[in-house]
Amino acid sequence: MAEVPSRLVLAAAALGLDAGRLRPLAGNSGSAWDAGGAVLCFASGPGRKWLSRGQPHPLLTWPVPGIIDRADFGDMTAVLLERLPGRDAGVAALPMPALAEPIGRACGAVHDRLATVPAPGQLARAAAADGAARTEPGWPALVQGWTESGGLDVIPPAARAWACRFMLADLASRYRPGDLAHVRYSLDQAEADTSQQADG
Repeated sequence: MAEVPSRLVLAAAALGLDAGRLRPLAGNSGSAWDAGGAVLCFASGPGRKWLSRGQPHPLLTWPVPGIIDRADFGDMTAVLLERLPGRDAGVAALPMPALAEPIGRACGAVHDRLATVPAPGQLARAAAADGAARTEPGWPALVQGWTESGGLDVIPPAARAWACRFMLADLASRYRPGDLAHVRYSLDQAEADTSQQADG
Protein backbone atom coordinates (compact mmCIF):
# COMPACT_ATOMS: atom_id res chain seq x y z
CA MET A 1 0.00 0.00 0.00
CA ALA A 2 1.26 3.49 -0.84
CA GLU A 3 2.17 5.64 2.15
CA VAL A 4 -0.66 8.04 2.91
CA PRO A 5 0.44 11.55 3.99
CA SER A 6 -0.61 12.42 7.53
CA ARG A 7 -2.58 15.46 6.35
CA LEU A 8 -4.55 13.27 3.96
CA VAL A 9 -5.30 10.82 6.76
CA LEU A 10 -6.93 13.72 8.61
CA ALA A 11 -8.78 14.81 5.47
CA ALA A 12 -10.03 11.28 4.81
CA ALA A 13 -11.31 11.00 8.38
CA ALA A 14 -13.07 14.37 8.10
CA LEU A 15 -14.81 13.16 4.94
CA GLY A 16 -15.66 9.73 6.35
CA LEU A 17 -13.24 7.84 4.08
CA ASP A 18 -10.92 4.95 4.88
CA ALA A 19 -7.39 6.30 4.34
CA GLY A 20 -6.09 2.77 3.87
CA ARG A 21 -8.11 2.39 0.67
CA LEU A 22 -6.77 5.55 -0.98
CA ARG A 23 -4.34 5.15 -3.87
CA PRO A 24 -2.11 7.91 -5.30
CA LEU A 25 -2.97 9.25 -8.73
CA ALA A 26 -0.40 10.17 -11.37
CA GLY A 27 1.43 13.39 -10.74
CA ASN A 28 4.16 14.73 -8.52
CA SER A 29 2.33 16.76 -5.89
CA GLY A 30 1.01 13.87 -3.81
CA SER A 31 -2.21 15.81 -3.35
CA ALA A 32 -4.59 13.79 -5.57
CA TRP A 33 -5.77 10.34 -4.47
CA ASP A 34 -8.03 7.70 -5.96
CA ALA A 35 -11.03 7.25 -3.68
CA GLY A 36 -12.86 4.69 -5.80
CA GLY A 37 -15.53 6.48 -7.80
CA ALA A 38 -14.20 9.88 -6.74
CA VAL A 39 -10.94 11.78 -6.35
CA LEU A 40 -9.72 13.17 -3.03
CA CYS A 41 -7.55 16.31 -3.29
CA PHE A 42 -6.08 18.59 -0.68
CA ALA A 43 -4.25 21.91 -0.59
CA SER A 44 -2.96 24.51 1.83
CA GLY A 45 -2.39 28.25 1.66
CA PRO A 46 -3.58 30.08 -1.47
CA GLY A 47 -4.32 26.77 -3.22
CA ARG A 48 -7.28 26.23 -0.89
CA LYS A 49 -9.31 28.96 -2.61
CA TRP A 50 -8.95 27.50 -6.11
CA LEU A 51 -9.32 23.89 -5.02
CA SER A 52 -12.68 24.52 -3.41
CA ARG A 53 -14.27 26.57 -6.18
CA GLY A 54 -15.38 23.64 -8.33
CA GLN A 55 -16.40 25.98 -11.16
CA PRO A 56 -14.86 26.27 -14.64
CA HIS A 57 -13.22 29.49 -15.77
CA PRO A 58 -15.72 31.33 -18.05
CA LEU A 59 -13.28 31.13 -21.00
CA LEU A 60 -12.88 27.34 -20.77
CA THR A 61 -15.21 24.81 -22.35
CA TRP A 62 -13.95 21.47 -21.02
CA PRO A 63 -15.64 19.75 -18.07
CA VAL A 64 -14.65 20.53 -14.50
CA PRO A 65 -15.37 17.94 -11.80
CA GLY A 66 -18.06 18.85 -9.31
CA ILE A 67 -17.42 18.88 -5.56
CA ILE A 68 -19.10 16.01 -3.71
CA ASP A 69 -17.87 16.95 -0.24
CA ARG A 70 -15.42 19.32 1.44
CA ALA A 71 -13.57 19.56 4.75
CA ASP A 72 -11.53 22.44 6.20
CA PHE A 73 -9.05 21.77 8.99
CA GLY A 74 -6.15 23.88 10.22
CA ASP A 75 -4.64 25.57 7.17
CA MET A 76 -5.85 22.78 4.87
CA THR A 77 -8.83 22.16 2.60
CA ALA A 78 -9.72 18.72 1.29
CA VAL A 79 -12.34 18.06 -1.36
CA LEU A 80 -13.92 14.94 -2.75
CA LEU A 81 -14.40 15.45 -6.50
CA GLU A 82 -16.46 13.68 -9.13
CA ARG A 83 -14.34 11.36 -11.21
CA LEU A 84 -14.51 12.37 -14.87
CA PRO A 85 -14.23 9.75 -17.63
CA GLY A 86 -10.92 9.21 -19.38
CA ARG A 87 -7.33 8.37 -18.47
CA ASP A 88 -4.46 10.49 -17.23
CA ALA A 89 -2.38 11.58 -20.24
CA GLY A 90 0.88 10.40 -18.72
CA VAL A 91 -0.50 7.02 -17.71
CA ALA A 92 -1.85 6.47 -21.23
CA ALA A 93 1.17 7.80 -23.12
CA LEU A 94 4.33 6.77 -21.33
CA PRO A 95 4.24 3.01 -21.96
CA MET A 96 3.12 3.41 -25.61
CA PRO A 97 5.42 5.53 -27.83
CA ALA A 98 3.02 5.26 -30.78
CA LEU A 99 0.32 7.06 -28.78
CA ALA A 100 2.64 9.39 -26.89
CA GLU A 101 3.16 12.00 -29.63
CA PRO A 102 -0.54 12.52 -30.47
CA ILE A 103 -1.34 12.65 -26.75
CA GLY A 104 1.47 15.19 -26.32
CA ARG A 105 0.04 17.28 -29.17
CA ALA A 106 -3.38 17.24 -27.49
CA CYS A 107 -1.82 18.33 -24.18
CA GLY A 108 0.10 21.05 -25.99
CA ALA A 109 -3.11 22.31 -27.59
CA VAL A 110 -4.70 22.58 -24.15
CA HIS A 111 -1.58 24.34 -22.84
CA ASP A 112 -1.72 26.77 -25.77
CA ARG A 113 -5.38 27.54 -25.02
CA LEU A 114 -4.75 27.93 -21.29
CA ALA A 115 -2.06 30.50 -22.11
CA THR A 116 -4.87 32.82 -23.26
CA VAL A 117 -6.69 32.62 -19.90
CA PRO A 118 -5.64 35.14 -17.23
CA ALA A 119 -4.00 33.27 -14.35
CA PRO A 120 -5.51 33.58 -10.86
CA GLY A 121 -3.55 36.05 -8.74
CA GLN A 122 -2.63 33.40 -6.17
CA LEU A 123 -2.07 30.40 -8.44
CA ALA A 124 -0.25 27.57 -6.70
CA ARG A 125 3.36 27.13 -7.78
CA ALA A 126 4.51 24.43 -10.18
CA ALA A 127 5.86 20.99 -9.33
CA ALA A 128 8.89 19.38 -10.92
CA ALA A 129 8.49 16.70 -13.57
CA ASP A 130 8.51 13.13 -12.28
CA GLY A 131 12.05 11.78 -12.81
CA ALA A 132 10.80 8.20 -13.17
CA ALA A 133 8.50 9.21 -16.04
CA ARG A 134 11.47 10.36 -18.12
CA THR A 135 12.71 6.75 -18.35
CA GLU A 136 9.45 5.49 -19.89
CA PRO A 137 9.53 4.61 -23.62
CA GLY A 138 6.85 7.16 -24.54
CA TRP A 139 8.45 10.13 -22.74
CA PRO A 140 10.45 11.61 -25.69
CA ALA A 141 7.44 11.43 -28.05
CA LEU A 142 5.08 12.89 -25.42
CA VAL A 143 7.43 15.84 -24.83
CA GLN A 144 7.98 16.36 -28.58
CA GLY A 145 4.27 16.40 -29.38
CA TRP A 146 3.50 18.70 -26.43
CA THR A 147 6.33 21.08 -27.35
CA GLU A 148 5.30 21.38 -30.99
CA SER A 149 1.57 21.73 -30.38
CA GLY A 150 1.96 24.23 -27.53
CA GLY A 151 4.51 26.31 -29.44
CA LEU A 152 7.00 25.85 -26.60
CA ASP A 153 9.88 25.52 -29.07
CA VAL A 154 9.51 29.17 -30.16
CA ILE A 155 9.70 30.72 -26.70
CA PRO A 156 12.70 33.13 -26.64
CA PRO A 157 15.73 31.66 -24.84
CA ALA A 158 15.85 34.55 -22.35
CA ALA A 159 12.28 33.71 -21.29
CA ARG A 160 13.18 30.01 -20.98
CA ALA A 161 16.18 30.92 -18.83
CA TRP A 162 13.98 33.07 -16.56
CA ALA A 163 11.49 30.20 -16.19
CA CYS A 164 14.27 27.75 -15.29
CA ARG A 165 15.75 30.11 -12.68
CA PHE A 166 12.27 30.60 -11.19
CA MET A 167 11.70 26.83 -11.01
CA LEU A 168 15.08 26.19 -9.39
CA ALA A 169 14.42 28.82 -6.71
CA ASP A 170 10.81 27.74 -6.17
CA LEU A 171 11.50 24.00 -5.92
CA ALA A 172 14.85 24.08 -4.09
CA SER A 173 13.32 23.44 -0.67
CA ARG A 174 11.05 20.62 -1.87
CA TYR A 175 13.31 18.49 -4.11
CA ARG A 176 16.78 16.99 -3.89
CA PRO A 177 19.39 18.67 -6.12
CA GLY A 178 19.57 15.59 -8.35
CA ASP A 179 15.82 15.77 -9.01
CA LEU A 180 16.29 19.22 -10.54
CA ALA A 181 19.28 18.34 -12.75
CA HIS A 182 17.12 18.49 -15.87
CA VAL A 183 16.04 22.04 -14.99
CA ARG A 184 19.67 23.12 -14.50
CA TYR A 185 20.54 21.50 -17.85
CA SER A 186 17.69 23.40 -19.52
CA LEU A 187 18.91 26.62 -17.89
CA ASP A 188 22.42 26.06 -19.27
CA GLN A 189 20.96 25.47 -22.74
CA ALA A 190 18.74 28.56 -22.55
CA GLU A 191 21.60 30.77 -21.35
CA ALA A 192 23.87 29.46 -24.14
CA ASP A 193 21.12 30.14 -26.69
CA THR A 194 20.65 33.65 -25.28
CA SER A 195 24.38 34.39 -25.60
CA GLN A 196 24.44 33.00 -29.13
CA GLN A 197 21.42 35.11 -30.07
CA ALA A 198 23.09 38.23 -28.65
CA ASP A 199 26.33 37.52 -30.54
CA GLY A 200 24.46 36.85 -33.78
